[in-house]
Amino acid sequence: MRIHNYKILGALLAILFGSCTSWLDVDLVDQVTEEELFSKKEGFYEALAGVYSDMASSSMYGQNLTYETFGVLAQEYDFQGMENHYPSLRLYDYEDVGVKGKISGIWSSGYAVISAANNIIRHAEENAVLDEKDKNQVIGEALAIRAFMHFDLVRMFCPDVKLHPTEDGIPYNKEFGVAIPPMYTVEECIELVKNDLLEAEIALAASDDIINTVPYELETKDEADKYVARMNYYAVQGLLAKVYLAKGDFKRAREYAEKVITSEKFRLVNNQESIEVPEADLDVLFSDEHLFSLRNYKIPDYSAALHLNVVTPTSTSMAKLRMPGYLYGIYDGNNDDIRLNNWYSMDKQYLMKYLKENRETFSPKVPLLKLAEMYFIAAEGWWHVDKSKSMTYINELRDSRIVNNSHWNYITEDDLLAEMRREFIGEGQLFFIYKRLNHAILRETADGNVPASNEIFVFPMPESEIENGHR
Repeated sequence: MRIHNYKILGALLAILFGSCTSWLDVDLVDQVTEEELFSKKEGFYEALAGVYSDMASSSMYGQNLTYETFGVLAQEYDFQGMENHYPSLRLYDYEDVGVKGKISGIWSSGYAVISAANNIIRHAEENAVLDEKDKNQVIGEALAIRAFMHFDLVRMFCPDVKLHPTEDGIPYNKEFGVAIPPMYTVEECIELVKNDLLEAEIALAASDDIINTVPYELETKDEADKYVARMNYYAVQGLLAKVYLAKGDFKRAREYAEKVITSEKFRLVNNQESIEVPEADLDVLFSDEHLFSLRNYKIPDYSAALHLNVVTPTSTSMAKLRMPGYLYGIYDGNNDDIRLNNWYSMDKQYLMKYLKENRETFSPKVPLLKLAEMYFIAAEGWWHVDKSKSMTYINELRDSRIVNNSHWNYITEDDLLAEMRREFIGEGQLFFIYKRLNHAILRETADGNVPASNEIFVFPMPESEIENGHR
């Protein structure tokens, strides 16, 4: 399905699932409309596309959960520059009225996605219109979406599972329309995520066309997008690698990461083919690495509103989110790093990852799972038992990003973190990396770093949910 159809499908899903002020108050849809949608195979795929469209909206991964809110929280931008537009968020003042509203919106949007996935699963299990292959595909994707969204909500609203496994987690919703889903501990929530993903892996192993396709070898990027603009078989394995890493199970984490790497369905960015090319063909987001990315044709517009100055005939307003003055140092001042040269403006003040105007070649997107992350997981997984294997993965990754790269001969956890910091700016990952490592959030200014603590890393549950007996 091409990107310009997603808006229509998102509207369709809104009609189907309704809008509600609380994620617990699931509106019953018009049964005739719903039955009509799920009376044919295409309806199930339209419903899935609608869920992906909602996830790609500006209130979710199309902006808020990637390069905006979680960029602010990870101190990726100039700290003083954020004062005018994000005065409370940059200070982790979760009691501020505006910040509380933002957090409540994330909670509601996340559970709306989960509810929609559950409804698709319910119909796929009950409806005989799907053959076995399509049934496995639909249920596999919907289970993976449900797991993906629960995992992110756990990462936002719960303490780290390694440090506080028996603390209160969140409700894990596995049924459409249930009034109050059961509450679980953090450890139990992670186990439920893992179980959903293992079930999705089995279902997609029997159905997913990507298993017989190498997306980056297809003639156009648009064709490749059809395989990775959804939770496919390898995206499920990649997410399992992340879940095992979150648990501290380094062996299984690296095993799943290596499954993705050795599948050879994805490749690290090729400088000659993707970067040293005419502007129209510049693949600034390294699309060949994407296991799962979401498309929204308006992403460049959303990004421009945050990352560029606003110029009028009479005035210029500074960008809401500018890069910090020490950005160059994050990349060790290495002008051979293609990330430094392509993800930021010439003066290194502005994030340009999502601003390339070659929309005809590359659908605007945000990467949520990518091959580089699998290399990091493999490297971290091996670091604890075999540092030479860890360095092999990091050196291979750096070879793809740094022209004439000099290989590392020694590696520390701080080295891994420094490289992840160079890689994930603007992708909504760094905040969770700091949290998983229980590491101070780096802010190389006179204001100092932000000490690791649950007061910083754990969002408060919305008050309406506390009133319902949660926590």
